[in-house]
Amino acid sequence: MSSPTDPDDIVEVLALTADRPRPDVLVVRVVGELDMITAPRLTAYLASAVGAGVRHLALDVSAVTFLGSHGISALVALRDNEAGHPARIHLIGARDNPRVRRVLDIVALTATFSDHPTVADLIARIDPV
Repeated sequence: MSSPTDPDDIVEVLALTADRPRPDVLVVRVVGELDMITAPRLTAYLASAVGAGVRHLALDVSAVTFLGSHGISALVALRDNEAGHPARIHLIGARDNPRVRRVLDIVALTATFSDHPTVADLIARIDPV
């Protein structure tokens, strides 16, 4: 039987995938829970995924099922560019996901992130390559 913090279980509660719809845009889809166990995995994933030429980093949070304080801290650190990412940070689907929207509203962070309903909407609103 595994413990709640068994590293083998982390894969099951958080899935991360990346897509580049444009050379300067990286979209990372976050599926599952963002908490004290999984937030460091997101941070490490972003550190390895964000490469040269990425001017817009979008986190698709439409499938996030839980957003805990460590997940919020990871978002704030990303927004504040603590990892040295030169990209502008966007969220995809935060407004339409009540589990994310409610938490961002409670901690007064809703207005600090550019939020878009879809990747297509984000691409349409940002400057051309």
